Amino acid sequence: MFRLEKLSDRRKKCDLKFLEDILSGKSKINLKSLFQIQKSTTRFRINFSYKIAKKKIRGNFFTVRVIPEFLKNIKSYSDDFLDVIIRNACD
Repeated sequence: MFRLEKLSDRRKKCDLKFLEDILSGKSKINLKSLFQIQKSTTRFRINFSYKIAKKKIRGNFFTVRVIPEFLKNIKSYSDDFLDVIIRNACD
């Protein structure tokens, strides 16, 4: 009828967009309160570390949801964007 995408797909898109804003510095949210970013020599060039949820309700928290999705799609981001992420994380 309305031809909307599934809610889970819309949520993934919004989460990824929000993460991109956080990583690029457009959002004033403190990166270190959500996760740690380190330079890496792997093909991804960056490495995220965050706490794994111990309880079921926290398993749906933003970082637990979005980081694996971001890493699946990391090849679609430009090298310039990844450089910005690394630069913002090291500051």
